[in-house]
Amino acid sequence: MTGRTTEHIPSYYSGQGKLRIAPVKGGVIQFKDLRWVGNVPELSIDTEIEVGFHKESWSGMRAKDAPLKKEKSVKFKAKLEEFTQENIALAFHAAATEIQAGTVSEEIAPADLTSGNTWLLAHRNVNTVVITDSATAPVTLEAGKHYQIDELFGRVELLDIKTLKPPFKAAYKHEAATRLNAMTENFEGWYLRFEGLNTVADNRPVLVEIFKSDISPTKTLELINDELGSFDLEGEALLHNGKLTNIELL
Repeated sequence: MTGRTTEHIPSYYSGQGKLRIAPVKGGVIQFKDLRWVGNVPELSIDTEIEVGFHKESWSGMRAKDAPLKKEKSVKFKAKLEEFTQENIALAFHAAATEIQAGTVSEEIAPADLTSGNTWLLAHRNVNTVVITDSATAPVTLEAGKHYQIDELFGRVELLDIKTLKPPFKAAYKHEAATRLNAMTENFEGWYLRFEGLNTVADNRPVLVEIFKSDISPTKTLELINDELGSFDLEGEALLHNGKLTNIELL
């Protein structure tokens, strides 16, 4: 009698998808604030169980006779490529300060500045800059003769100021800006949601959730490079309502 051979259908995986994230506040996932972090070329999760062993005390061998599972953990790592304000704040535990556009009427420079020194203005992206000295009849400095300025970065390079009286005073307008103060924010936790596609299985959907996680500050940010820049997010799942992570094949 000839046996019937069951056809084997391989179940391979090659993934793409979107990583979304939402804050956890007061023990509650803020699903309303769920957002896509942009292009993520690498995303992985790692599981680990710390196991100890009980030893029997009757055979003379002190043999291991039972495993003791001490700790279960789920860790994740993601590479982000999009340098949005929200992503940078997340990566560097930064608090954002919004600077409104405005006008500065009299910003006083350090009194010891001399020719060849640099003066950094309090704001960036400045325009209509007027610099005067402190003489009884104030002299207005001439750009290109007494100073040169990078208006985008708010940097003044002093040239020949030997005949002028410090301290110097600047009046200017500046545009709105956002400042991110790194390593000042303490986050309760983050919900991670990967909405993926298995590209070798007709784009079959897969959903992975980490219900609450602690995200470590990014260790390295390369500021000069020849390729597209990126930065890593790493963290560990925390128990949330009795769950660490969930995987669904949809």
